[in-house]
Amino acid sequence: MHWRVRILSLSLIALIVLQACGGAPAQQARPTATAQPGPTKAVPTVQPMAVVANTATALPKPTVTQVATNTPRPTDTPKPTDTPKPTVTVAPPTKTPTPVPPTATITQPTKTPIPALPTKTPQPPTATAISGSASVKITRIFYDGVAGRNEPDEFAEITNTGAAPVNLKGWRLNAGDPGQDFIFPDFNLQPGQSCRVYTNESHPESCGFSFGSKNALWNNGGDCGLLYDATGALVDKRCY
Repeated sequence: MHWRVRILSLSLIALIVLQACGGAPAQQARPTATAQPGPTKAVPTVQPMAVVANTATALPKPTVTQVATNTPRPTDTPKPTDTPKPTVTVAPPTKTPTPVPPTATITQPTKTPIPALPTKTPQPPTATAISGSASVKITRIFYDGVAGRNEPDEFAEITNTGAAPVNLKGWRLNAGDPGQDFIFPDFNLQPGQSCRVYTNESHPESCGFSFGSKNALWNNGGDCGLLYDATGALVDKRCY
C-alpha cells in the first residue's frame, strides 16, 4: 500500500499547486456502484477506492522568458581618421645667378705709325770720283732681272776709265743696304776693261764675280750702288 500513499500524496500536491495557480479542481471520483441485493447470494462489498484522476492537469511548464539580451557588440573602435598629409610644396631651388665675369676690355696698344722711308730720288749717274782712284767707276746697274723671282741675273758693272791698270784687291761694292757687299779679290782691272758683279750668277767672260745671294739685291723702285777702295774710301756712287 505504500505506492498508493505516494500517489495520493502526489495528487494532493498537484491539487494544491493547481489551486495556488488558479487552476480547475480535479474531477471527483465517481461512487462505486453498490450491488443490488440479490436473491440469496451474498456479494462481497467492494470497498471504494480513490480513483486518481488521470486527467492530472499537467503542470504548466515554467515559462522561460528569454530576455533577448542582445549583448551589444562592442562598438567598433572607429579607425583613426587618416590625418591628411600636409601638402608639401616643393619650391624649385632658386638658381643663384652665376656671376658673369666682367668683360675684359682689351686695350690694344696703339700702333705707332712707322714713318715712311724717304723716297729715294733717282740721281743721274755721276762720274765724279771721290778719292784718288778716279778712273774706276760704276757704269751700269741692271736691277730688274729676268731669270726668275729671285733675279739672280741682276748685276752692277764697273769700268776702268783711266790709262793705267788698277788692282781691285780689298775693294768693296755695296748694293745699297748694310751687309750687301761684294769684296773684290786680287784682280787687275785693265784700262778700258769692264767687270760685272752678278747677284747669283757667274759669267767668266765678264770677270766671273758674284754676290752669291739667293735673293734679289737691287730694289726695282730705286737704289744706289757704292764702290769703296781698299782703304775704305768711297770711290764712286751710282743711283737709279
